[in-house]
Amino acid sequence: MMKRKVFTLVELLVVIGVIFILLGMLLPAISIAKKKSKGTSCQSNMKQIMTGFTLYSDDHSGYMVAGRTRWSTAYDVGNGMKWRPRWYAQIGFSAKFYAFNNPDPLAAGDNTQRIDNKIFICPQEDPTTSLFRDNGRNPSYGYNFQFLGNARNKPSSTYINWPRNISTVSAFSTTVAVADCLGTAGGKASAARQAYDAILQGGTADGTSKIGNHAWALDPPRLIVGSSDFCNDSSRNAASRSAPYAVHSSKLANIAFADGHVEAVSLEGLGYEVNGDGSIGINGDNKMFSGSGTDENPPDIN
Repeated sequence: MMKRKVFTLVELLVVIGVIFILLGMLLPAISIAKKKSKGTSCQSNMKQIMTGFTLYSDDHSGYMVAGRTRWSTAYDVGNGMKWRPRWYAQIGFSAKFYAFNNPDPLAAGDNTQRIDNKIFICPQEDPTTSLFRDNGRNPSYGYNFQFLGNARNKPSSTYINWPRNISTVSAFSTTVAVADCLGTAGGKASAARQAYDAILQGGTADGTSKIGNHAWALDPPRLIVGSSDFCNDSSRNAASRSAPYAVHSSKLANIAFADGHVEAVSLEGLGYEVNGDGSIGINGDNKMFSGSGTDENPPDIN
């Protein structure tokens, strides 16, 4: 009669040890693959957003969307009235994909309404809090509003830079339109940035050090204090500037260009000045933001 072979305790422990080693090798690879997949999904979002951007321009005689409507009233965004809608809500009117299922027409919901449409929400959760950046004022994606459509007023009551016709953009393939955005945390040292949190998502706090604060507005690399606008027009200074958020693999930010293509690019590759402490300076190069392919000053606020 043949004796049945039985694993000894030592052999069993060896097998278990090998399994744990393999898991230790496999899990980081799975994590990297998952993050890469979310980066790809984010790029897909941006391509759809740029379709909306183009359709909006087509419907408005070539004029590009304003970063935000100026007058304190509600506007039609295609599926209802929304109080002073930002750029991403406005393009839904033409594209027929809407940021909010039920747009809030009241001023009270201006900064508190959460975005419903996943096209406008980066699928890569904030790495510190694991929260999605979906607050209406502090969303995932920022718009190159200063060069493409800034409807804020100068003291003379004329618009700073709006409307701007898409025909005036000559460097389509190298002009940034939309990007993953840090908001006002961009001007802070990496160690000083605070997490995107539940309070910020609710729109009840205006912490300039918090990731995503005023992230709907993407500031260009080079700014001039005293003559340039900033993402937060109540805090126009170097420490409160916005910049792309390098939240994806290899510390890259996804960038949608005016011709509709999307790439993952480093901040330095976009012309930003990145200081040793991680803060983003204001002495960069605007050639990938101006629309002309040259380093222009941002439109003057005075």
